[in-house]
This record gives sequence, structure tokens and C-alpha cells, in this order.
Amino acid sequence: MRIPLLLLFIISLLLAFGCDANKTNSLDLSLEEYKNGQWRISEMWAKKEIKSGNETHKAQYMIGLCTFQLQDLTASKEWFTKASSSSNKEVRGKSNAMLGIIASSNGEYAQAETAFRIASFNLEGNDKREANARSGQAIASRNFTLQFGAYRSKANAEVALNSLAGSIKQCGLKSIQITKEEGTVGKTMFLVQAGHFASRKSAANRRDQGDLPPCIVAVSH
Repeated sequence: MRIPLLLLFIISLLLAFGCDANKTNSLDLSLEEYKNGQWRISEMWAKKEIKSGNETHKAQYMIGLCTFQLQDLTASKEWFTKASSSSNKEVRGKSNAMLGIIASSNGEYAQAETAFRIASFNLEGNDKREANARSGQAIASRNFTLQFGAYRSKANAEVALNSLAGSIKQCGLKSIQITKEEGTVGKTMFLVQAGHFASRKSAANRRDQGDLPPCIVAVSH
């Protein structure tokens, strides 16, 4: 199953829990392997942390991230559900946000909005605002757009935009553009987006009319 790239905003945060400067534990090793894209190895270290009885919910969250990257959404959902009961506010927030991402990727939008609403209670700053927007609680208008592709290369994004611009304009969508999205782990994506909508529902209704090229609903930046 293809995971919409724009919905990975929580994953880019990884775990800002910090590491012990005096020792390296299994969770630290899991985080490092995750950053290196070694998701199977990262999962192995996180499971070892669970066996040790330390930082159990943080380790469950890490396993959830790994299985998500490996596109095993069923397992990922199970791990994030376990981690969402953590006494750690940050773990609860990020776990619920990931449950929202999974629900959204499965087309379960009402369930996704509920998960993001719960997540927003435990998140701070930009993460809280992002969760609020995805929960349907955003007050400002023009918060949503339709995304027609996500590319690591700006040149590829420009090729896609030029290819799609004609058909998108014929369908009445305006403001066709490439939006640059920066991740905190060094990954930059170039998103081909068009249109502005006051709610996720209105964006989804426009997408579902069937006359547009394949696209997903995304939060407008």
C-alpha cells in the first residue's frame, strides 16, 4: 500500500526523548539504526529494550515506526496502540498521531480525525498545529490542498507539474505549485499541489468527483 508522503510529518520527528550521555542502551541503538534507514535492525534493538523492561512504550513506538516504514500497517497499528497508553505525554501524542496517519491512509477519515484530536492534546508547537489541522479543528480557511505527487528531486517535480498543469487547470483548480517540505532528518520533498480548501471534507469531495489526475488530500503550508 502506498503511504502518502505528506502524511509523514510525525515520522520526521523520530524520538526527541534524548539519550544518556554516559551509556548507550538498546533504544539509543534502535534510534540510530532507524535514522540510517535500517528498519529491521532498529526493530530488533527496540524489541531487546522491551525485554529489558526499560522504556517499554518508547520502544513500542519505535517498533511502530519501523513496521510502518516496512508497510506492515496492521503490525504498526498494534504497536502504536500499545504505545498510546504511555504515561509519557510525548509518546502518547506521537503514537496517536501515527494512528491517525494509518487511519487516513486506509480511508478511515473519521477515525483519523479522532486520533489527531487526541494527539493534539499531548503535542507542542508545530506538531500540535499540524495535528489540529488534521483533526478538523483548524479555524483558518484555505488549510487544505490536493497533492498530485511528492518527489525528492525538484527537477522531477517540475516535470510532473508541467505534465499535469493543463489537465488540472481545465478542471478548474488554480494555484498549481511546487511546495518544498523540509524534514528534520535531512530529507527534503518537493510536493506538486493545487487548489485551496477550507476543510478536509471539501477537498476530498473535489477529489472524488473523478475528473482529476490521481491525488490525495494534504494540509496546505
